[in-house]
Amino acid sequence: MRKNLRNAKEANRLHGYSILGYKFERRKLSLGSKPDFPPPLKDGTDDVQRQFAWTLHDVFRLFQRAWNRRLRGSGLGISPAQSRVLTEVYRQGGLTQTALAECIEMERAPLGRLLDRMEELGLVERRPNPEDRRVRLVFHTEKAFGLDEPMWDTARGLFDQALKGLSPEEITFLISILERLKQNLLVEEAVAEPVQRTPNHKNDV
Repeated sequence: MRKNLRNAKEANRLHGYSILGYKFERRKLSLGSKPDFPPPLKDGTDDVQRQFAWTLHDVFRLFQRAWNRRLRGSGLGISPAQSRVLTEVYRQGGLTQTALAECIEMERAPLGRLLDRMEELGLVERRPNPEDRRVRLVFHTEKAFGLDEPMWDTARGLFDQALKGLSPEEITFLISILERLKQNLLVEEAVAEPVQRTPNHKNDV
């Protein structure tokens, strides 16, 4: 019985991950403890890529969790999913529901329900596309535009914490590296075999 309990605790403490094709385990760390994974880098490319995979994964996860937490505490009254919609609509103007779903990586059906709710709250409106009357475009409202600067204030607090201790030169260098990664991945996306889709406007009506 005790042995089974110990095994269960160990199983709970060890979590398997598969990132960029690499499968390995990582132990949960208590606050203040020193990480024992990943091990120090060796000269091999495989170790560098594993380190890159873990660091990228952890930074993205921690950013997402911190943003969700700060947004809930901001008093703006919008959810993380709604903030993603507003950010893309602010940035790109009128978008079809299909294009918006791709931008925020959400299925069209749940996005449709989310947009319905946001319309009820007066945050977005859907207007006919002048070039195709069958399709409606998503725009933010004046009410939503008033949330833009408060949202950025919330984000600035997160960025200040994330970039704490970095010099302006280091931040500039970091941005340049991220831009290079972005361009490499855009090339990957451009040369990838396109998914064959049958034109369908019913989700944008």
